Amino acid sequence: MKEKSPEWQTWLNYAEEDLKSAEVLLNSENVFPRNICYLSQQAVEKALKSIFIFLNLSFHKTHDLDFLLERLPLDWKQNLNLIHLSDLTEWAVEARYPGDYSPPSEKDALDSINSAKLNIQAIKTEINRYISK
Repeated sequence: MKEKSPEWQTWLNYAEEDLKSAEVLLNSENVFPRNICYLSQQAVEKALKSIFIFLNLSFHKTHDLDFLLERLPLDWKQNLNLIHLSDLTEWAVEARYPGDYSPPSEKDALDSINSAKLNIQAIKTEINRYISK
């Protein structure tokens, strides 16, 4: 029987699955930028929350990525060098619900995937660095 992954690893796996889903949509016949942007934001949110679980810290139920980053211990914040969190945070709501804003474009979708990739890699690198100590 396969041993169950630690909870933080499950969160990180979900983050990577969301990112892969966004990439599949980007490469599909019908591109859905709204869904791609949302999945990219969700991927980074889950990856950030995996750090809290890894460190056995509680976290707020929020989609605000900057808010989550600011609540990490100082050494983690300094080492992560995450990018475009505010841009990604916008997609948590704007990509899900109609409103008084422009829908995301294919360029927005590609940018959100690229940002998510870089951020998730940075988070994985930092967790691995911490494990290796």
